[in-house]
Amino acid sequence: MSQIQLNLFQNETKNKHLTLDDRLTIQAELSKPQTFKAIGQLVGKDATTISKEIRKNRNLRKTDFKRQTPDGQLLEPEICELLLKPPYVCNACKKRRTCKMQRFMYDAKIAQKKYEDLLVESRENTRHSNSKKR
Repeated sequence: MSQIQLNLFQNETKNKHLTLDDRLTIQAELSKPQTFKAIGQLVGKDATTISKEIRKNRNLRKTDFKRQTPDGQLLEPEICELLLKPPYVCNACKKRRTCKMQRFMYDAKIAQKKYEDLLVESRENTRHSNSKKR
């Protein structure tokens, strides 16, 4: 079975939502770095889905570095301008260990936890609204 046939088969059999395995694949591929299209092909999702997943579930990692004015006033930490364009995270950045700017990272386990919490919350809200109608 070719890669294209495998991807088509995965698209037909996959659930609508991303799984933890999908998110772990996204995290691993972001460290390489890969394009959203390439990651999407690996997990059987559209590149737009991958982009939205990353932007929605990136986590701010604050730095301990303190910026100050010449008179000693503290300034807000800088945010890297590379975060304004794909991949929107620092997972593959070679400078991320020594960078003094705030950075965003994608973590699959945190993303999955957010998804599960949202799913439980939405189901609880549905249950409460259904019981009020009775």
